[in-house]
Amino acid sequence: MALTYTEKLAATVSELETAVKQSKSDTGIRFTYGGAEYIVSDREERMALVKCIADDYVVAHAEVNQRNLDKWIEKGCKGERPLSLPLNNVVLDRLADAILNEEITDPDPYKVMHTEYPFLSEVQLARRREGLHQGKREGVAAREVRFEAAHSMAVDGRNYALPVRRERTDKENAFIDDVAISKNKQRKDAYEEFTSVQPVQELNFGGLNGDALHVLFQSIIQETEEHWLEWQDALQELHEKSIRYLQARLDRAVFAYDKTLIQSITDYSNEIKFVLPLPDNRKSLVELLTEETASGFESIAGAMRRLGVENVAAKKAEIAEETAERRAETDPYQERQVVT
Repeated sequence: MALTYTEKLAATVSELETAVKQSKSDTGIRFTYGGAEYIVSDREERMALVKCIADDYVVAHAEVNQRNLDKWIEKGCKGERPLSLPLNNVVLDRLADAILNEEITDPDPYKVMHTEYPFLSEVQLARRREGLHQGKREGVAAREVRFEAAHSMAVDGRNYALPVRRERTDKENAFIDDVAISKNKQRKDAYEEFTSVQPVQELNFGGLNGDALHVLFQSIIQETEEHWLEWQDALQELHEKSIRYLQARLDRAVFAYDKTLIQSITDYSNEIKFVLPLPDNRKSLVELLTEETASGFESIAGAMRRLGVENVAAKKAEIAEETAERRAETDPYQERQVVT
């Protein structure tokens, strides 16, 4: 089976590449083409050989395009004009590489710095552009970095590119699956309970205190408190980092917060108190403490502490002062102490 002109060119280029590689160990290797012999180790003769191969390919390529055009003209120019076939640039690039064999095969890792006009091979070009074909050696010349690294690497040596999220391990995925399955089961049970036929109940929440609500919604309250325990550390850390973030930007021209207040925060500490919106039964507790103090079973200071008063002494002094003011206002003789 006869080869096409493109296949002949590819076969000739492959033979030439093999001869060029062998010429490094044997400089006397000759390559025969078109009835002439060429010493492939000599660049001048190699350039003449490549020119002959390229000229023959261009002539054959032009003849093919011309034959297609002649057939179209013989048919009376009916239909669309045949498009010209493109040149095989891949094979022509291989021919050019054969001319520049000494430069391309130069193993110098600092070729770009040591040569005014460096020529990179396909492997070197891919290593420099995409960071591929990295060697396993150690040292300065062992690895290359792709061009895109220049967009994110700063002069301080830090990489400011967008971070890539770490992939979870199999153990982490298994844990997440277990949690998801458990949560889905809870949702499914709650949905089935909600969509099932429910008996008609008339509920009147008027007058229910906090204890009764705790009994009725114990499961919901328990899950809420569990979430509080999970979120507490993260919320405290978020609040602290927010304060540190503001303190680090006090010197900015545009600062919408109170700089004096931010600067005054030195000994930082925080505490989060989660409170459910439930009644605290304060009325019933006050009535109970009133009866206990009237019966002599509890002191006023103890009753205040049970009500949640932080500074009992200050509160008692405040009450005594208000009592004295009311007594003075209702004094029928309007007696006032005169200080002399």
